[in-house]
Amino acid sequence: MKPIQKGLTLLELMATVSIVGILVFLAVPHYQDYIRKGAYNEIMLSMEAVQKAVIACYGGATDLNRCDSAEKLGIQLPGAMGDKAGIEISAGTAVITATPKANRGIEPADSCMLTPTVNNQALVWSFSGACVSKGWVKS
Repeated sequence: MKPIQKGLTLLELMATVSIVGILVFLAVPHYQDYIRKGAYNEIMLSMEAVQKAVIACYGGATDLNRCDSAEKLGIQLPGAMGDKAGIEISAGTAVITATPKANRGIEPADSCMLTPTVNNQALVWSFSGACVSKGWVKS
């Protein structure tokens, strides 16, 4: 009668550990990108709220100079509280800039600009900055 084998051999255990190690090595960078994109989505939502206010203002005024500050828009800009980004509007151009706080792999240098351009009396928006170069938003 043959003895019954119980447990794993050292070779089987080493193979299992190395496979798990390779999977973790490949998965961690993708997970970190996923976390950063999720954090940047919060920033984009704040920018979108200000963008909608500029669009509404421009629809009535048809002049970006009348829609280039929070006072003229009649809104309060989302401030940099906790881990949230600070949102600003540039005078004269109505460019919306988000400067994030260091959080979940995002640094303050990873700012994002949302620029309006007038094209046939309509606003066309484009993103620029680290948010585009790092692939967190599509330009």
